[in-house]
Amino acid sequence: FLVQWAAVESADTLFVACNGTDNPTDVIMTVGYAQRDDKPHALSVASSMQTALDNKGGRAETTVDRISALVRGSGKPKVVLCGHSLGGGYAILAALDMIHRGLPITSVLTFGAPQVVVPDPANSTWQKLNAIAVLYVNAWDIVPRLPSCDAWLNDVLPSAALSENRRLATAAKVLGYDLSGKIAHMLETLG
Repeated sequence: FLVQWAAVESADTLFVACNGTDNPTDVIMTVGYAQRDDKPHALSVASSMQTALDNKGGRAETTVDRISALVRGSGKPKVVLCGHSLGGGYAILAALDMIHRGLPITSVLTFGAPQVVVPDPANSTWQKLNAIAVLYVNAWDIVPRLPSCDAWLNDVLPSAALSENRRLATAAKVLGYDLSGKIAHMLETLG
């Protein structure tokens, strides 16, 4: 299976954690954002990640089918789906499918998840997901800004890199190395 996940139970809660980026294929899943809108909930979603969730991998059921069966069989009153980065994207998409199926999802928690659903406030499944999802984003994390935040990618990130490179050049100079010319050349080369 492309999507890796684990489940942990407490007295009243089933936690399903989706694994984040672990190999080059996962990187492609994270940044490969073509939209797919053929799901029964009628929302546009990240194609590569949704396809990975829908892949049966030679088994009789998809990843979401397997998680759904676990949720139904757990008897737990609370169900939390969570993940970091790519795993957060998978958690959101799995929760979206499960909510559409009428399964009781209590919460979706992500840290640095990419944008995987095109919001549609008129869609009842999106409204339910939006009401229970908490997405944490670090100020300098690029993944949650893919693919739609051109201003952040074009303005903020380069200035942060320039500031960091100046700080590195200053630290190197203090240690007796002058890297300012090399860093300036690198920045010119990058564009």
